[in-house]
Amino acid sequence: MPTSQASPSTVVVGDSVSGVRINTSATSSEPSTSQGTSSGQNLSEITKLFPYFQTQAQKGSTNRFKYAPYPKFKPKETWTHVFICLANKDAETVPTRPEKSELNDAGLGEQKIVFPNKNGSFAHVRSTLEKVFPKMKDLDGAFEILRTTSCARRFLSAIPIPPLGYTVPVLKDGLGHATAYIRPMQKNLSMESVSKVSDDNVDLKSVPTIKCVNCGEVVALSVMRNHHCDCQSSSMEQHESIREKDIATLKEMFPNECTAKLSSVLSTVDGDLNKAAASLAGCVAVLMMNLNQMILNH
Repeated sequence: MPTSQASPSTVVVGDSVSGVRINTSATSSEPSTSQGTSSGQNLSEITKLFPYFQTQAQKGSTNRFKYAPYPKFKPKETWTHVFICLANKDAETVPTRPEKSELNDAGLGEQKIVFPNKNGSFAHVRSTLEKVFPKMKDLDGAFEILRTTSCARRFLSAIPIPPLGYTVPVLKDGLGHATAYIRPMQKNLSMESVSKVSDDNVDLKSVPTIKCVNCGEVVALSVMRNHHCDCQSSSMEQHESIREKDIATLKEMFPNECTAKLSSVLSTVDGDLNKAAASLAGCVAVLMMNLNQMILNH
């Protein structure tokens, strides 16, 4: 009886009881080394491209990636808000654009102020505001905070002052996102320009200077524009004063001449009093000569 032979790809299973022969074709069960190498390379590349992720496969987790832990949220200990300091103790409306420009020049314009302590007391509020608006020191703490209302954005409404004064929590709740307006309670604040005050005390040897062509004074370059306007205005006033005195002198010398003629003659000789007097005397002399000639002819 011929012996059955199985091919290398065929498994012969014999049953001793039933004598049944089962031929089963089996494929190779050897793992593919190329597939494992490709998977490892892909994982390595992903790790390099996304360093903020960590694979969970290495830690035995079912999730493939895990986000790096976020830092814990820490609430701010400060409070920041926008303030404008009004100069007039009776102000009741929002400053216009020209008024805001004047407030800026006076060091009272809009400022974003940071309060280091979000639970600060009135003393903390006062000291913080006085650092930003130094002119508020003249108020000795006598000020109130105002804001616009929802029904009338042009008019200001004062935030009620608690017994302990304005604290940071009170201002935060009362203002919301509205701009805060500081208003003096007893006296007005100075509107003098901050740059003018600071430049009056500056050492001219340490800053660029320039000589004024009108008065010859040496002033700081940063205030030359303001000085020129003031000096020119002062020079004009002084010139008009001298001119009035010269006209009065000519009027005493020539009482019969009208003021308009005296002023015209003075302008003709560039304000020289002596030349104006000589010119008027010559005119009078010529007039007298003509008058005498007319009398002789008659």
